[in-house]
Amino acid sequence: KIQTNYLNVKNVFSTDMYSLNYIYTALSKPVELPGIHEFTAMGLMNNKQIDYYDSVSKKKIPKQDWMKDKLPADYWEKALSHARARSSGSKSMDHIYVHILQWKHGCEIDQQPDGTLKFIKGIDQYSYDGDDFLAFDDATMQWVAPVDQALPTKRKWDGECVDWLSKFMEYGEKEFSRSDCEYLLTLNIIGAVIAIVVLILASVVLFVLCKRGTIGRS
Repeated sequence: KIQTNYLNVKNVFSTDMYSLNYIYTALSKPVELPGIHEFTAMGLMNNKQIDYYDSVSKKKIPKQDWMKDKLPADYWEKALSHARARSSGSKSMDHIYVHILQWKHGCEIDQQPDGTLKFIKGIDQYSYDGDDFLAFDDATMQWVAPVDQALPTKRKWDGECVDWLSKFMEYGEKEFSRSDCEYLLTLNIIGAVIAIVVLILASVVLFVLCKRGTIGRS
């Protein structure tokens, strides 16, 4: 009887955790190894591969039947365009030696017993040659540089949004009041905008798939 009560309590308070991550891997130059490409991109849901792209096939390939059956054709067109853009961006790396740049972004949620979804955390991380390089902390809304070599990039990214915002304020000063500008320049709000842009698309896709019941629990 005690065991039965324990199981009932466990069922009431149990939650199902889901994660959605996209990992982009770029090499600074091609290597003559089978299956190793200059650029690859893959989507992972609960650590299970859901789609794939590489710089040789240049195709966005669904790895799960429900991805192929449920998502509209324009999803794959947009995803392919996005992957190709990321692949082109990786061309700027040093080509003398082989270096590896990885970018991982996504989110984690809990599905509550009543069916609602609870956001746990967002993920936006960069690594270089296997070592952590930069990560966005969604709790403090700041870029974190674990190594000194990443500090110039951190300063650039921290200031990039502010630079563009100040330009837009100048160009559209008649449209915005002084108080609006001061509010927009608050650093935490700027950080929130960056985090939301990175995470909202992944969260929406995940919500829709969970709602339709197309995702099997791992």
